[in-house]
Amino acid sequence: MQNPLKVKLNMKNKRTKIFILLTAIFTLSIITTFIGCTVMGNYESAYKMTDAGNVEVKKIPESTVLQTSAKGEYYDKANNLFIKLFNYIKTNQIPMTIPVESGIKDAEMRFYVTASKKDETFKDTDSVKVLKIPERTVVAAGGRGSYSESNINDAKKKLFTWLSEHPEYEQDGEPYAVYWNSPFRLWFLKHYEVHMPVRGINRLAPGL
Repeated sequence: MQNPLKVKLNMKNKRTKIFILLTAIFTLSIITTFIGCTVMGNYESAYKMTDAGNVEVKKIPESTVLQTSAKGEYYDKANNLFIKLFNYIKTNQIPMTIPVESGIKDAEMRFYVTASKKDETFKDTDSVKVLKIPERTVVAAGGRGSYSESNINDAKKKLFTWLSEHPEYEQDGEPYAVYWNSPFRLWFLKHYEVHMPVRGINRLAPGL
C-alpha cells in the first residue's frame, strides 16, 4: 500500500509541473505574438486589407511581383516556396512587403516588390520570376484564424455565393489566397483573405 503522504506529494508535484508548463506556453505565445505583430507592423502594405467577415470589391494597383511555383499542391510545398522567395529578396536587398499571395490548390506563391524598389530592374532566376501585373479588380473575402485549407476554401465559397448574387460582375480569373501575418502570430489572431478577379459586365457595376 502506498504511503498517503507520498501520493499527496506526487500529485502536488504533477500539478506544479503542469502549472509551469502552461505558464511557459502562455508566455511563449505572448512573446511570439508580440514579435509577429511588431515585425509585420513594420512592413509596407501593397494594398488595403479587407476586414474579417467582410466581402468587398476592390482594385489592386499595378504591381511588380516575385513569383515562384512548383509541381503539386500548395499545402505540400508552401514552406519551400516561401524560402525561395525570401532568399531572393534577401539577396537583392528588397524589403519584405505584405501581404503574401498564393495559389489555393496549385503550388504557387508571390511577394510584392516594395514601392521604393518598383523602378529597379530585377532578373529572373531558375526558381523566381519577376512579373508586372496590371491594375485589376477583385472581390475579396476577409477572414481571421489559421491559414488552413478548410478556412481558405470556406472563404472561396463565400466569393462564389457573392458572385451568384451580383450579376453585374463575372469571374475573370482563378481565386487565390492572401496572407497578412507572420507565422509567429497566434492562429486566432491571423488575418487572411481570398480574392477572385472579376470584371463588370454592365453599367451597374461600380467603378465602370
